[in-house]
Amino acid sequence: MNKLTDERKQILESALLEKGATKKFLADIDDIQELIFLITVLNERSDKNVGFNIDDSTELIYKHLVGKISELSEYFLISDGSTGGLLIKDNYADLFTCREFAEDAVKRYSDMGVECSVFESKNAGRNIFEYLYYLGVKYLMVDCTESSYSIAVKRNDILSKSKIRKSAECDIDNPSLRFAISNFYCSLNHKEAFGIDDKKLNNLQNLMIYYTANAKYLVPAKRIPENPEKLTMAKTSVENQGELLTVFTDKPEFDKSYSDEWEFAVLDLERVLQSAVAGKCNGIVINPSSERLSLDRATINHIMKTAKNIKIKA
Repeated sequence: MNKLTDERKQILESALLEKGATKKFLADIDDIQELIFLITVLNERSDKNVGFNIDDSTELIYKHLVGKISELSEYFLISDGSTGGLLIKDNYADLFTCREFAEDAVKRYSDMGVECSVFESKNAGRNIFEYLYYLGVKYLMVDCTESSYSIAVKRNDILSKSKIRKSAECDIDNPSLRFAISNFYCSLNHKEAFGIDDKKLNNLQNLMIYYTANAKYLVPAKRIPENPEKLTMAKTSVENQGELLTVFTDKPEFDKSYSDEWEFAVLDLERVLQSAVAGKCNGIVINPSSERLSLDRATINHIMKTAKNIKIKA
């Protein structure tokens, strides 16, 4: 990160407004803050006659910006202390291009009463934008602090869905479900700090119910050596809830907990419930290493019934 001084801003602004953005002009500009600053300049002059097409220049800078973001070696996000997942606010996750900005954001959120910490991209265990895909994060707020220039970007503009590497064994994933879970619980836990009203919270809960009911899950199973025709299902013991059937939303989550000796079945929620009953489990736990969403049998039945009356806009 370069320190964006007033002198540097004046040089950039003058050069930009002379002819607009060109590939030659952008060739030597690698700094994220400088690129966001240039887009900010154009946004502030969108209603003025500058002698070139502002929309074309903005689009060219934006494409250059997301290219530079994708080339960074490290990123910093914000982990929510109440859920253990990423902090979600207004459907966005924060992404920072330097630790200093991330730490500033943690202080700002902490002043709002939100317990959180810096999450380093190296801890994701994979390409950070693939990681964000599986979490269902579609929108990122880049470098949003009181002392920096910020911009909203689409994760898909940095790494499109078509380029996500998926397991050859299973292409099941549930990014919409995982995001709905995180979004609801972040909003619920930080309702006052984020100004979430009951109507919005109810809408977020309905989204979570809908995607939970309509997802397909990976259910681990292992063959019994003494009787290979029989399978034993994976269970997780949860305090005050007893044994729960362990299920996963995608192969990366499955791989966090189970080795190659475990197989898996792909089941809808109704069949998952049937498996829980057959295995004498009190319910299920979804993604025990991340979201850890526990649902007892009665709640699963309620979710399946309620989801039938929920309409989601495409």
